[in-house]
Amino acid sequence: MAGSGRGHRVWELIGERAGGRGNATAGDVCAACVSAVGVSGAGLWVGDTVDRRIMAHCTDPVAERLEDLQFVLGEGPCTQAWTSGAPVLVEDLGARQWQQAWPGFAAAAVRLGAGAVFAFPLQAGAVRAGTLDLYRDETGPLEPAQLADALAFASAALTVMLALPELLVPESVLSVDGIGQDASVIHRAAGMVSVQLAVDIDAAYARIRAYAFAHDLPLREVARRIEGRELRFEPENQEDG
Repeated sequence: MAGSGRGHRVWELIGERAGGRGNATAGDVCAACVSAVGVSGAGLWVGDTVDRRIMAHCTDPVAERLEDLQFVLGEGPCTQAWTSGAPVLVEDLGARQWQQAWPGFAAAAVRLGAGAVFAFPLQAGAVRAGTLDLYRDETGPLEPAQLADALAFASAALTVMLALPELLVPESVLSVDGIGQDASVIHRAAGMVSVQLAVDIDAAYARIRAYAFAHDLPLREVARRIEGRELRFEPENQEDG
């Protein structure tokens, strides 16, 4: 892909994935991006803050775990891309620079098999709605054409996501490519923890993330245990259980 035709070609590739279903989905964007850019997997999340996000789609279990780790730890390429408003391009997660910048995420990501990660903010002017996150199991940079393609897919992803404004309201999400329901469960669980601990919702999210990290559990699993009354949170001087 090159020149002014790049964006048009990106939409063609997304349309091919959508087939006869009509409107493109987050899954169509991610699948087309992985194939065109030449990476191992992709994740796409949306939200009005980096701390309360909705995972719209992940192409594979590794991509999903990478996204979950960043949410739990509050660090990593997607968090940095959201905060800075600029792409974050990491060609070697094992390099000292990134091991020091993200001591929790980088080491865990390498253990999962990610060699390189690339995060692109979904934004247009003052509007910032999430990030498109790519990973590759081998180290190495994106070639200039690959980088240009990834940026075009991030732009397309923003268009697709803004066509689904209900994604920005966790309570209303029933399913987003089969993953959005998890966001609703997590949001309800945070509400329950907020009541249990008599804290605000942000503190409740932080407590859930800390528990998930300490017990090496996906965030959605912790949320489901909370909602199912299998797990109840107690004040800091008491043990959760």
